[in-house]
Amino acid sequence: MIEQAAAELRSGAIRAGYAGEEHKHVAFALAMVLDELARHVRDLRPEVRVQVVCGARMLLGETIPP
Repeated sequence: MIEQAAAELRSGAIRAGYAGEEHKHVAFALAMVLDELARHVRDLRPEVRVQVVCGARMLLGETIPP
């Protein structure tokens, strides 16, 4: 899921680049952070892991239960 969110960010940044938008580098940077978090997700503290997964779900447009 985290990897999928990173891939979606990269795809969106590429589309934004073709559309001439300027700040696509921010999306690429966040995608790189998500890639690293995904690689080490099992090593993260539980509360950090929950936040990373929730953030990935939000980026993917999934609803998060309260």
